[in-house]
Amino acid sequence: LRACTSEEGPKGSARPRGWADKSVFDWIDRNVSTLLPGADLVLCDDGRSESCDFLLAGRRAGRESVIMVHAKASKTPAFVSASALHEVCSQAAKQVGTIGQFGPVAPKQIPLWNGAWDGPGGEGTVDTRVRIAKGAWKGLDGPAIWARLQLLLSSQSTDREVLMVLGAVGTGKTSACMYPYVD
Repeated sequence: LRACTSEEGPKGSARPRGWADKSVFDWIDRNVSTLLPGADLVLCDDGRSESCDFLLAGRRAGRESVIMVHAKASKTPAFVSASALHEVCSQAAKQVGTIGQFGPVAPKQIPLWNGAWDGPGGEGTVDTRVRIAKGAWKGLDGPAIWARLQLLLSSQSTDREVLMVLGAVGTGKTSACMYPYVD
């Protein structure tokens, strides 16, 4: 992650199958098994009205888990980037209601989940926002994905987490912070 100096990649860098090398989005896309081993759903919600950059769902240690992933990168490698950290923490705090147990707030971009990701800054196009859909998630459209997420989130036994993946920040090791969310 230390080499990831861009969140989504430079203009025109996205490819139909994924994001630019050395972008935080590419790192997330290639390292889902680090974030949630055996994830059944990986969905990119990035955009102007996003709730988070990625939503993950699956089982960890025998329990259902739903994870909101927020990505941020510093343009130049830094031990600590207070402004990038402040921005991603603020975004996470504002959107945490999406994974609340009692009346989760529907993401605004559900209709976009069926289609391609178009970089909001001209980064290019990735063919599909749904990066992984296995088992009961396979073949679902945006509204059906949200309906299934709501069922998981209504259960007390579902773990909820907020994960921040930070590029070009830290000591050179993986810069990811995970926080369990308690409603």
